[in-house]
Amino acid sequence: YEPLWIIPELAWVPVLVMPFAAVFAVVGMTNSNPTSTGQERAIERDQPALGITRVTRHPFLMGVALWAASHIVANGEVASVIFFGGFLVLAIIGPLNIDAKLRHRRPDAWQKLAQTTSIVPFVAILQGRNTFEWRELGWWRIALSLALYAVLWAVHASFTGAPIVLGG
Repeated sequence: YEPLWIIPELAWVPVLVMPFAAVFAVVGMTNSNPTSTGQERAIERDQPALGITRVTRHPFLMGVALWAASHIVANGEVASVIFFGGFLVLAIIGPLNIDAKLRHRRPDAWQKLAQTTSIVPFVAILQGRNTFEWRELGWWRIALSLALYAVLWAVHASFTGAPIVLGG
């Protein structure tokens, strides 16, 4: 254990961020997405960005990025920076690589997708290039995400060996 920073108040960061990470991961894995393996043909639809893809082209990887970044902030020690940092780097570089492959394979369809979506969550919506549609996410996906978060909260210490410590 080699601490880099010790700020007990930062223990709340993953507690607050992880529900969003779970939603991105679960909804991303259970919703059609033209950037996902085996679903590239969805890029040819009239509206390629539906559901969580309206929010981000890479929902699962954005969930991984939130998970990793929040745990780096809260843990503040070398092993966590190395472990979670590796996932964070992959979650940042992965979307760029996936986008480059799609841009090369299907340039016209890619252009339409890129114009209505963004890598960074909510940017396309905030810029007016898309809209947020709750109904396309599916309430069951949100419920499943939050149930997963609750289960992970409950088993965190036994699964990882690290208890969830909040503050002081």
